[in-house]
Amino acid sequence: MVTGVDSQSLADTTALTNAFVTLINEASSAGSTSIIISSDLLDVASADKGQALGVIAVKEALTAAVSSTSSQIDVNDINSLTNDAQGLAQAHNLVLSSLAPQATFGWTLTIGDFAYNTYSGKRAVWNAASSESADLLSSFALYQADSQNKADFIAFTKSAATPALSDEQWHYALEYVKQVSDHIKTPALLSQLPTAQAATYFMGATTASSQLRKAAHSNVFAILFDSETVELTNKIEAYNTATVPLYYVGESITNGHLLALLH
Repeated sequence: MVTGVDSQSLADTTALTNAFVTLINEASSAGSTSIIISSDLLDVASADKGQALGVIAVKEALTAAVSSTSSQIDVNDINSLTNDAQGLAQAHNLVLSSLAPQATFGWTLTIGDFAYNTYSGKRAVWNAASSESADLLSSFALYQADSQNKADFIAFTKSAATPALSDEQWHYALEYVKQVSDHIKTPALLSQLPTAQAATYFMGATTASSQLRKAAHSNVFAILFDSETVELTNKIEAYNTATVPLYYVGESITNGHLLALLH
């Protein structure tokens, strides 16, 4: 995980420059890891595609950060950025693609208040939440297929500070994950899920009752829990030794693991 630029740093050019310096230093040492961009930028920008954030000194701050760290990022690429929320997001992609070329990286979206509502089906989820997030990602061109700086995956997180989701609420939260990741044609990661809230839903009381196949069907390739417990460790070990049929296949023809589980 790398520290992206948060919305609190946008009004102060010095703070924005320092945030870029932190991002550059973390990217430079990333190697071939998978990088989750930790930032509230997309959550804050979702409602109006970042219009309320106004003018942001993206080019000035990134140029200063590159100079102070002696980093190798093409000045023409920096100058092609826009001084707004979209340009700020694209600046992250530029830094990571330039300085961590062997790494994979992705942005973070929060599973927010929408998950506590009641839905009549998939269309209702799309109208209430998915369309806004999908439109933002498309507008910001962070996952544009022909871009050299495109992100590789999209991460979804849920705060431990918010109430636990019921099984039905997780069902529609995963529908949101699927719809957004389908729209940008990008695999999804569930990141920093509260173990105390989510482990039983995903891992199940028994292997047979887990929702891992549902997660895999929702384009999720890995789940990261926020803490380790004996119970979670035992469930992961049981999963690693169990045979899991393919989602929607009624024959026991596969023994593979559908996704990675980390804690």
